[in-house]
Amino acid sequence: MAAEAHKRVHGTLVGLPETKTITNQDLLELTSDILVPAALGEQIRRDNAGRVKAKLIVEAANAPTTTAADDILRERGVVVLPDILVNAGGVTVSYFEWVQNIQNEEWELDDINRRLKRRIVRAVDSAVHCWRQLTPHVEDGESPEEEKGTGARVSDLRTAALVVALRRVAKATLQRGIWP
Repeated sequence: MAAEAHKRVHGTLVGLPETKTITNQDLLELTSDILVPAALGEQIRRDNAGRVKAKLIVEAANAPTTTAADDILRERGVVVLPDILVNAGGVTVSYFEWVQNIQNEEWELDDINRRLKRRIVRAVDSAVHCWRQLTPHVEDGESPEEEKGTGARVSDLRTAALVVALRRVAKATLQRGIWP
């Protein structure tokens, strides 16, 4: 493959024939359906979030979007799949390795992948359910202020995932009787 040969010789893909070299900033600002920041944290910030043209951001890096950028993206209607959901596979498999070591077991790769998929799907489903449950829904002709009921409202998956986590911690704390 030409890309592999070029990388082997030059140590980079920059200059590969029939390609265009762009900056990281230009990459973030390309018109696209999906943007996957997957290398460095804090790449989408207050100063550039308004120029991100993707409709969906899938955070494969750790914290690639700052809090200020999150607010800007949310106001613009850009959906962000947060790193806590997208980027948890490695930590989960590390946990599986720990369990195997403690139990002196060795799981088959298919078993690990099945367990990982089950946990990830469950985590995403829980966050999406919470997001839908706590997102303001406007009925025909109603303004958000006219909505019936009170309580928490969230408008993004990151906050929904945190709500799920806090609910689990609160439930465990109550069940264990740690607090009076």
